Amino acid sequence: MEPLKDGMISWFDLDLDRRASGLYLKAKADKRVEDFIAKLGYGESQPLEVYSRLWVPPTGRALRIYNLTNDLDGRFRDKYSIGLPGAGLDVDGTINLSFLRLVGLSSEDGVSFKIELPMSRSRVGTMRAQLIDGVRELLQEYIVPVHVTMKLVSKPYEDSGSE
Repeated sequence: MEPLKDGMISWFDLDLDRRASGLYLKAKADKRVEDFIAKLGYGESQPLEVYSRLWVPPTGRALRIYNLTNDLDGRFRDKYSIGLPGAGLDVDGTINLSFLRLVGLSSEDGVSFKIELPMSRSRVGTMRAQLIDGVRELLQEYIVPVHVTMKLVSKPYEDSGSE
């Protein structure tokens, strides 16, 4: 990830490359994203082939995916899911963000794979926007730090001695 100015954090990078043989996806995230996802499955992972063979890693590499023991109800905002590994990026109107569960997402090279499904040129552009919106939603709802301070005040309590 490129260094940013003014103390900004690069949370996520995504590259989509549609070819006749399928959609190539390359993703890289801040370590805090991978750490959060890993904790949902107690850091345990398994080979991606357990779920599907639609996501094909580069030749000579194997993909592993973090388990999802503590799900975020599988969906958030009724639009996104991290519980559909190995499926297309749009499953019956639900945007599939399960690639965020891939082990190595925060490594220097991130993760790369091909989805062996056709996708039209126009759909690639709208899919990119939907994926970015979904990742942003996940970050804002679950990962980006939030600090809340509460203070409760009242008038002094006076015991009337009426017992």
